[in-house]
Amino acid sequence: MTSFTHHFALADDKSFDAPSMGDIVKPHMKDGFGAEFWIVDDNENVERWYPEDLRGLQPALVTVRHKPLRLLVFLVDPGHMRTTDHDGNVMIVSDVTYDVAVIQPTGQIKDGCKAVTGWSGSAPSPHLMHVAKGTIKVSFEALDPLGTYTVAVLVHDNIRKVDIPLSHTIKLRELDANPEKDKNKGWNTSLGGP
Repeated sequence: MTSFTHHFALADDKSFDAPSMGDIVKPHMKDGFGAEFWIVDDNENVERWYPEDLRGLQPALVTVRHKPLRLLVFLVDPGHMRTTDHDGNVMIVSDVTYDVAVIQPTGQIKDGCKAVTGWSGSAPSPHLMHVAKGTIKVSFEALDPLGTYTVAVLVHDNIRKVDIPLSHTIKLRELDANPEKDKNKGWNTSLGGP
């Protein structure tokens, strides 16, 4: 069974200039809101990355059982609204959540989670790309069949009432297989989701 863990270690605002990073992270835009996600190897570099280090962070195309992965969701210009806190202070807030589903090579939905926090509270700086506050750790377990999995993410801008469906594939292979074999196959990206 695929293992999911909600993780909130990236709660500090990690942001960078979206236009200058467009050649690396290409958000899908809808009604002024943008989102994208990467599946990356989960290691200490992910915990500490900063915008200038993003060029060294690579999406994972192939993995093995029991190897921890992390989904990083990137957001650009989420909707915002004006509200007041319990002390009467005016705040500008955003509210983004996302759902995740892992689809087996057979097409069966294996696992997933709903309403993961993407952004909640004070609105992020406009025109910058931000990493979602909540991330998901994923690993494939001993009984998960080998083959190509689809990871589908549906990002919800709950203020603008905009949904952006995203999906990427990752190949689960045996540990002793040749890692160079799948190295340069690239992302399989679609806007339609599964």
